[in-house]
Amino acid sequence: MLDTDLAERERRAVHALAEAMDTRRYAEALEALVDAARHPLLTARARHPATRTLPRRVAKAWRNLEAAAQLKPLDPDESWHAARIQAKRARYAAEAVAPAIGRDAARLAHAIAEVQDVLGDHHDAVIAAQQWAGLAAQHPDDPAVGITCGRLIERERAAARANRTQFDHTWSRATKPKLTRWLTANNRT
Repeated sequence: MLDTDLAERERRAVHALAEAMDTRRYAEALEALVDAARHPLLTARARHPATRTLPRRVAKAWRNLEAAAQLKPLDPDESWHAARIQAKRARYAAEAVAPAIGRDAARLAHAIAEVQDVLGDHHDAVIAAQQWAGLAAQHPDDPAVGITCGRLIERERAAARANRTQFDHTWSRATKPKLTRWLTANNRT
């Protein structure tokens, strides 16, 4: 019964994706992206050296991540997810500038990727627990489904708790000054 429900959810999701990709809006967005890559709009800052301009851009994303990452073990799942979003932004910013900045940006991007992985695993576990609870609610008269889903929910919540515990260690590695000192433009020549 659960396999059938899960297969149907997957079928609907794949169908919805195919429909979205078959719209005029998707085609226009894709065309705009290709055009932007071919003909980027540049501001006056483009005249400045990359080593001066780019660290500031990454520093903004980093500060947003630092603010979001002040997480406590009992904070709501939404706070953990918000930190994950900020980690993605900071990681992508660091990865984007790595060709111009070099090893410092690449190392920070790698450290943020580890943070993002922990937060992503946490989010996946939270969503999985919610999905199992939803499936159990669809079959209120089937004790086997209720017991199975209950066990799976507990496993996912345990995984989420483990990720919360792992976060502090991963975050402390990412915030080492040797990884972030290049973000201050004053240190750049």
